[in-house]
Amino acid sequence: MDKKNVLFTAQLAPADKEELSYSHPGQPVEKLLAQFRCLSSRSFVFSYRGAIGAMGGVTPQGCVWMLTAPCLRACPKTFVKAARKWLSVQLRRYPVLFNWVDEHHHTARRFITYLGGVFTGEYQVLSGRKFLFFTFRRDCMGGIIQAGRMYTSTAAQALSQTKRNKQYFSQRADATRENRRQTWLHNRAQTEYLFRSAAEKNHLLQEQARQQAATLQNTLAHKGLDGSSVTVQLLLEKEKLAAAQKQEKIAREVSAQVNAADKKTAQTIAALRTQEAAARKKANQKSTVWKMTKQLFSWFK
Repeated sequence: MDKKNVLFTAQLAPADKEELSYSHPGQPVEKLLAQFRCLSSRSFVFSYRGAIGAMGGVTPQGCVWMLTAPCLRACPKTFVKAARKWLSVQLRRYPVLFNWVDEHHHTARRFITYLGGVFTGEYQVLSGRKFLFFTFRRDCMGGIIQAGRMYTSTAAQALSQTKRNKQYFSQRADATRENRRQTWLHNRAQTEYLFRSAAEKNHLLQEQARQQAATLQNTLAHKGLDGSSVTVQLLLEKEKLAAAQKQEKIAREVSAQVNAADKKTAQTIAALRTQEAAARKKANQKSTVWKMTKQLFSWFK
C-alpha cells in the first residue's frame, strides 16, 4: 500500500469520507484511493508544509475526482489557484469534464461551482443519497463535438426524458390512487345512505304499527272487548307479525343492495390498483440513462 495513500486517508475530510461511504459502500478508503489513481490518466497531489492537502485526477473519459484534507483551510487562496490552473490544463485536453457530487457535501458543491462547474439538474441515487451531475466546459467550444461532450449530452437528454416519463406516470398513478379513494368513499356514503334509509323506513313502520294497534284497540273497545280478551290479543299479535315481516323484507333488500355495491366497488378498486401498480412500475423503470450512469461509476470500481 502506498504510504501517501495511507497518510492521506488518515487525514481525509469527514465530508469526503461520508461521500465515499455512500458512493462505494463497504470499500476501504485506502483501496479506493489506489483505484482512483490507477484509473486516472492524470492525477495530482497538493501538499502544504509537508502535509497532503488534496489528491485528484481525471479518467480517460473525462470524469474528474478530488479528495481533500482539513489542512487546506490554512491555504485556501493558494489551493484555489492551483486547482483552477490544473482544471484549465485538463480542459485543453478534454472538451467536457464532469463530476458526481453528494448533495450533502456543500463545501464540494460550492467549490465546484466557484471553479465553473455547472449543475445540469440531473442526479443519480446511490445508497439512498442523491449524487448531483456537474459539468465543466471550455469557454469556446465552436463546432467541435468530442466523444466526451456527446456522451454527457446524450446522458443529459436521456435523463431529461426519463424525468418526464417518471413525472407523467407518477401523475397517472396518483390520479388512479385518488380515483380509487373516491370510489371507496362513494361506496361508504352509499352504504350509509341505504342503512339510514332502512332505519327511517323501520321507524315509520313501527309508528304505523303503533297507531294501527291503538286504532284496533279503540274499535274493539267500542264493541265491548278489552285488552284481556283473547280475540284482542290475537289481532294485536297479527298486526305485530305483519309489521315484523315488513321490517325483515326491508332488511333483506338493504343487505342485497349493500352486497351488490360492495362487490362492484371491490372489482373497481382491484382494477384501479392494478392500473396504479402498472403506472408506478413505468415511473420507476430503469432506462438507458441508468445504464450510462452505471458505466460512469464503473470507472471507479
